Amino acid sequence: MSEICFIPARAGSQRVASKNALKVGDRSLLEIAIELAQATGLFSEIHFSSDDEGLLRRAESMGARVFSRTGYLAGNTAGLIAVIQDHLTRASLGPRDRLCLFPV
Repeated sequence: MSEICFIPARAGSQRVASKNALKVGDRSLLEIAIELAQATGLFSEIHFSSDDEGLLRRAESMGARVFSRTGYLAGNTAGLIAVIQDHLTRASLGPRDRLCLFPV
């Protein structure tokens, strides 16, 4: 059984442009989310899903396993349930794995 932290972050935000790359102090929201997940010591893996290549590279450099979103999952009409279902399939997670959602 694996304890997975899943951080979804779409590139386009309707209200705040590039919000996941915005800095709060000296770190971006993405960096804060990954660092907090790592600091808990609860997760065997941190998974990051996005359609933003820059965010994917940064997450990977911080030790996250990255998953590039494509098609309708990258649009503003994709629901979170569809994103989670896609991730469960693509990450080959089974019924004994636990997934914790950690949105930014």
